[in-house]
Amino acid sequence: MIRYLMPYHYDVSQAFLQALIPEDERYYVRFPKGYIHPKGYVGAYMKKALYGHRTSGRLWSETAHRFMTDRYPTLSRSTYDECLYIGWIDTQLFIVLIYVDDFIVACADELSRARFHTDIMSTFQATYSGVLNQFLQLRVDVQTETLPTGESYPTRIELSHERSITDLCAKFSIDTDKQPPRSPMTEGLSLPIPSPDTIDRSIETPLRSLIYSLLWLARTVRPDIYYHVTYLAQFCHQPTVEALTAAKRILHYAYSTRDYTLAMAIDSAAPQLTAFCDSDHAGDTATRNSVSGYCLYFHGMLIDWWSKKQKSCTALHSTEAEYVAMSEACTSALAIYNTLTEFFPSDELITINVDNLAVQTLVTQRALSSKLKHIAVRYHAVRNWCQGPLRKFTPVWIPTDDNQSDIFTKALPITKHGVPIIDKFTARLLDIKDRRVKLVEKLRAAEAQQLHAQQQQLQQQQRQDEIVLASLQRQNLIG
Repeated sequence: MIRYLMPYHYDVSQAFLQALIPEDERYYVRFPKGYIHPKGYVGAYMKKALYGHRTSGRLWSETAHRFMTDRYPTLSRSTYDECLYIGWIDTQLFIVLIYVDDFIVACADELSRARFHTDIMSTFQATYSGVLNQFLQLRVDVQTETLPTGESYPTRIELSHERSITDLCAKFSIDTDKQPPRSPMTEGLSLPIPSPDTIDRSIETPLRSLIYSLLWLARTVRPDIYYHVTYLAQFCHQPTVEALTAAKRILHYAYSTRDYTLAMAIDSAAPQLTAFCDSDHAGDTATRNSVSGYCLYFHGMLIDWWSKKQKSCTALHSTEAEYVAMSEACTSALAIYNTLTEFFPSDELITINVDNLAVQTLVTQRALSSKLKHIAVRYHAVRNWCQGPLRKFTPVWIPTDDNQSDIFTKALPITKHGVPIIDKFTARLLDIKDRRVKLVEKLRAAEAQQLHAQQQQLQQQQRQDEIVLASLQRQNLIG
């Protein structure tokens, strides 16, 4: 049902200025300097919201909500996401997502969209961009197919930041003509704790700007660099040259792979929700905190991911770190599950994959192991979600090489981030172009050729040794 919805984009111009203030509320503002009122007043009360006022955001949200409820009473506001409205208009599914002044409308019926178009244009000063092609600096490519009835529906949606990456390289003087790195970060990179001698305040602003820009890329369409950026983010308040160099390497890598796109295509055969979680025990060498990683798929589409330290506890062993990571992953997955089931009820359990067999056993057994009693109570909720009447998850053990969340816990070596991860992880996350796949094949062929040359050299040396040995034996016999 959802797969036939076409996304459209509306942008409300100067949204806050179109927000009305209720009669029971009154806000005053001072006149700007240099303005003298004829009656000597120093200020006035607002009839409409103004940009910069602390209540303008709330007033615009209430105005947009009033518009949706008055014009479309059949649409329901989500309990878990107040910007999401889902319902039926003339037996057709209709979805509206509001992000500040942007309205994303998804529907399959052109008559319903035309009705919404008339309503929003007559209520607000808005612009219509047609089928969604750009949103929050994201380039959106909607691939469609045409039904026999002449109507079009999307088959695949691709999100990318190609233009933003190019602009960032120019802003931070990245030499894109040099050979790009094969991975975002050196394997096992652990920068030293900044000291007064290594902290350089002159690069604080450039480092913050670069990290914040990379965070936006990683959080929206580039999950393959998410861990690396969040690791460097801890050096924003204590900037060092090493941190800035590592951040520029990530940007250079992102430029060399700027043709990667986050693909959205529903696979009906895939489970509704599938999660992966992993941890790197004591991965932070400075604090010895473990690092949790998680990603979530909706019918084969990656929709959520994160990487973060386990700051609330210091895991004593890898099983504890994996247990905490699984609890945090279930919390994030459950929030999305609740939003989906609010409008589309389903009894299907969420499959959560973990590469630690002990954790799978601990979350499904009734008794609590004595080795886990010291863990905070908040993390034991995962046991209720994997068994009993509140069960929402099915834990499944998988090999480490198949755990796609491993890339969110540590800087992987080139052989993993460049070869197996492309086949098992990145190819599912991102739309890899042919040139990247050919590069991997070329690297594999070069490694095989080098190994073959070493074997031939070894065999040749063995033959020379045999000839010398035979010659010495003949000389001894003659003598």
